[in-house]
Amino acid sequence: MKICTALFFSSIIWFSQCKDSKNETTAHLHWMDSYKDPFLKNVNDSLKHLIPILDSILRDDQKYRNVQDATLFERNQKKQHALDIVNVKKITEIIDKHGWLGIKDIGFFGSQAINMVMIHCDVNTKRKYYPKLVDAFRMQKVFSEPVAMYEDKMNLMLLRRQHYGTQISQFKGNSILYPVVDLNNIDSIRHSIGILPIKMYIAKFAKPDVDMTIYKKNLPEIIRTFKVVDS
Repeated sequence: MKICTALFFSSIIWFSQCKDSKNETTAHLHWMDSYKDPFLKNVNDSLKHLIPILDSILRDDQKYRNVQDATLFERNQKKQHALDIVNVKKITEIIDKHGWLGIKDIGFFGSQAINMVMIHCDVNTKRKYYPKLVDAFRMQKVFSEPVAMYEDKMNLMLLRRQHYGTQISQFKGNSILYPVVDLNNIDSIRHSIGILPIKMYIAKFAKPDVDMTIYKKNLPEIIRTFKVVDS
C-alpha cells in the first residue's frame, strides 16, 4: 500500500475520534452524521443493503470507545463486550458470504466497521480470518493501518511481541509500547507496508504521553510483566 493511503486512513480516524470530546455516551459519534462518504457511489447494487447494517455496527463498535475520554470505556466494558460479541457474529457472516470487503466495495464506514470489529474480536476469530485479511490486503482492498493493528493485537493476545507498534500498554502508571520485535528498525518495518513513522503515529493516533525512555530502560521487566513468550 502507498504511504498516501495510510495517511488518509490515519487522518480520518484521528479526526473521527477527536471530533467531539463531550462526555455524552454517543457525542463522539456525531461526526458520522455529517461526513459525506465519497466511496458510496462505487458500491455495487448487490451490496447496498449492507450499508445501513454496517453503519449501525460501526456505531455500536465505537459506542464506548472514545480516545478523548478513556474512562467511558472503563465504565462500560461489559456493555461494549456484549456489543462486540453481536457485531463479530454479524461481520463474520458478511465475510463468509462476500469476502473481506474494502473501501471500494462498501464505502468508508462499511470497511471501517469490518476492520474495527475484527480488530476488537477474540483471538480465535482473529486467527481464523487472518488469511482473508491478508488476501484483501494483497488485492489492495484494505489499507495498511488496520492490517498492522490487527496483526499487532493478535500477537498481543497470543503473548507475542508486536511488529508495528500499534498497541499501547500501561506499565507502572506510564503509557508504553507493548513489547516490539525490533524497536531499532520499527520505522523501516512500518514503512515497508506504508504506515506512518512511530513518532508520528503516537503523536496523532495513539497516546502522546507514551514514554519510550521507560520502555527501553525497563524492557526485560516489561516483558516479564506482560508474560511475553517469544522473547
